[in-house]
Amino acid sequence: MLRDQGSETEVDRVLGLAGQGDVGRGVCGDTERSLVAPAAEEPAPQAPAAGIELEVHGDVRLDANGAATVNALCHSGADSDTTFADRDIVACNPGTLTDYAEYYPTDNDVAFGDLVMLGTTQVAVNAGDGFGNPDPTRTFTVTKLTKTTSPYTPSLMGIVSRNFGDFTALGEGTIDSNHHPLPIALNGRVPAKVSTENGPINSGDPITSSSQPGVGMKATRTGRIIGIALEAFPASPNDQIPSSNDQNDLGTLDFDIGHSSQGEVMVFVNPSWYVSENPSSIIAPVSSFTLTDALSHLGATVKDGITAFAELVVDKLQVTRSFTVGESKHPVGITLYDEDTGEPYCVKIKRGELISVSGACPQ
Repeated sequence: MLRDQGSETEVDRVLGLAGQGDVGRGVCGDTERSLVAPAAEEPAPQAPAAGIELEVHGDVRLDANGAATVNALCHSGADSDTTFADRDIVACNPGTLTDYAEYYPTDNDVAFGDLVMLGTTQVAVNAGDGFGNPDPTRTFTVTKLTKTTSPYTPSLMGIVSRNFGDFTALGEGTIDSNHHPLPIALNGRVPAKVSTENGPINSGDPITSSSQPGVGMKATRTGRIIGIALEAFPASPNDQIPSSNDQNDLGTLDFDIGHSSQGEVMVFVNPSWYVSENPSSIIAPVSSFTLTDALSHLGATVKDGITAFAELVVDKLQVTRSFTVGESKHPVGITLYDEDTGEPYCVKIKRGELISVSGACPQ
């Protein structure tokens, strides 16, 4: 409805046109009328009435003409990757999110706080076009994650995080919901399930997987870890340790002396390899790595229990029983250096006589 010249209607007041003069050209019923704005002073701007809402059935488009900033706008209500209705545009608030995560397919029994490793099931994912859209030419497969089941799991991947933020958890829409996608912390700090299987945990201890599914423990030997504990577990020697299997029920406390107990601690996420200060633990975790393997890395060969080196340089050599130089088929000498001149001499045995020849022994 448009008003005729000189008339004022309820529409004027609702749209805030009262006292603005006549504008435009419109049709009321079957009559076309010219609406001419009379020359008049512009009234002072009036603040909109409180509580006024603008409801639009369709798209609202804005021009971003100002300088770009790092600020953002979010919407109220539940999250949605498709469509939604009745949402307010509000300022974004990261709240208590303290990590950055990425969605991965997981087994159905995987839950928040679990330590996860590579499973065996392959799942198709789309790498996208770089602008947030699927790219039909860039489909790959990733391995579905499962709970860890043994200490120092080599394929330990991360910790399941309760992080659903659009800006801090990426890749949700790239995995079919049938594959139980969950956010896996890439870095930051997150609560992780732990136990006292390898002793009490102190702040700063490296955390690895344990024999309990999805539960971590303190690492004491060389192996794969998921991060560093930011607090002790238990908090003090006199504290009781929660042993409830329910990840959300830490109110039930039951300290069973002599048995491993479980709980949660805040962990700084840093998937990496931990090298123990105990040298004996460096080779021990790899059962198939033998002394022969170690010697072969040094260029040595072992045959009939005898270790042979192509060349060996030592600062000091002490022999407690016997020392053999050369063999009957290939007699050799020993190069010694003259104490006064520093010149080399090849010392060897010939016809039972000890002789020396000027110069180093031939190779």
